[in-house]
Amino acid sequence: MLELQPQQPETETGKTQYPSTDNNHIVFDFDTWSYDIAYAAVEKETGVVRPFSYCVAIIEARFADIMYKLKGATYEGYLTGKGNFRNFVAVTDPYKGNRINTVKPPYYEDIRTYLIHRFSAVVVHGYEADDACAMAVHKNRDAIIVSRDKDLRMVQCRQFSYGTSRTQEAYYDVMPSIEHLKLLAIQILSGDTTDNYKGLKGVGKKTAEEILKNLNFTDPILAAFSKYATHNKQGLFFEMFRLAFMVHEVDQDGNPVVVDPQLVTLFDYLRKYYKHDPETLEWI
Repeated sequence: MLELQPQQPETETGKTQYPSTDNNHIVFDFDTWSYDIAYAAVEKETGVVRPFSYCVAIIEARFADIMYKLKGATYEGYLTGKGNFRNFVAVTDPYKGNRINTVKPPYYEDIRTYLIHRFSAVVVHGYEADDACAMAVHKNRDAIIVSRDKDLRMVQCRQFSYGTSRTQEAYYDVMPSIEHLKLLAIQILSGDTTDNYKGLKGVGKKTAEEILKNLNFTDPILAAFSKYATHNKQGLFFEMFRLAFMVHEVDQDGNPVVVDPQLVTLFDYLRKYYKHDPETLEWI
């Protein structure tokens, strides 16, 4: 069995830290496992594909390592299935249209099948695994999401990004609502090239950060809306919001609950998922 050496993860403040609580519930975004573990099975120099048992060893060691470090007692995990509401939301450019001809790595389907049978991974349809993770922590605010997906950092909860041969692992504690919403606002303004939505023309991540810093708004989402409004692009703002935001719940028919294109509705929608003062309505 392949063994992974425990590493001390770094928080955003630079201090090493693991959760202080015991018996934690862990929520796994398993989507990235099917990729990074599958690619790890291919030898870099020769291109030779190692046997599937190599992937199984990494899966088992990674899972055990994460549960140990995070003091996990229970868990649930998700994989993305068929269909995605964002395909219908995206009208400016096809959602993930830049991935149409992407070839899946070897063992991609085998790893998914293994995760389903070994760890009871749930395949969700109509939305993505990271949405399902957001839904899980909306029901259990003390849970810890495990994912390397930066999009999930906008969700207000504890998170853990596992390490790979190229990246260091990191633990993220819950931040004030305003910090998570800043990450969402930056995504709305600058877009996401990985998922093929471009945000406001000419605005990259650094420019988005400057916009939020310079505009005289205490709310980052309102600042982002204001920037779109100056270009008469309110419709594009709501398109980008729907593409960027992690859906936190489904309706009685199992369809994701997506915000209506109205500014007042938007803030009522957000207050369901981010901590705020019920009297002043300010983010906390």
